[in-house]
Amino acid sequence: MSKTGLENVRKSIEDLSLEDKKTFFSDIVPDLCDASLTREGCRMVFEKKLAGSRYLESFEELHSIQESARQIG
Repeated sequence: MSKTGLENVRKSIEDLSLEDKKTFFSDIVPDLCDASLTREGCRMVFEKKLAGSRYLESFEELHSIQESARQIG
């Protein structure tokens, strides 16, 4: 896809309502990843984009909690 095509997709997503964005990112994006990429590919895409982002902190907390639960369980 060309850069112009990607910008059109970005603009279309930005024009969605908040509710539609939530649906898109929670339901459609994961399905697209599962259908188009390997599990490892999906992880790499999201981790690369999230690196340095405010969202990364919440993932680090989640991973810490999951690791603690594994050690207890």
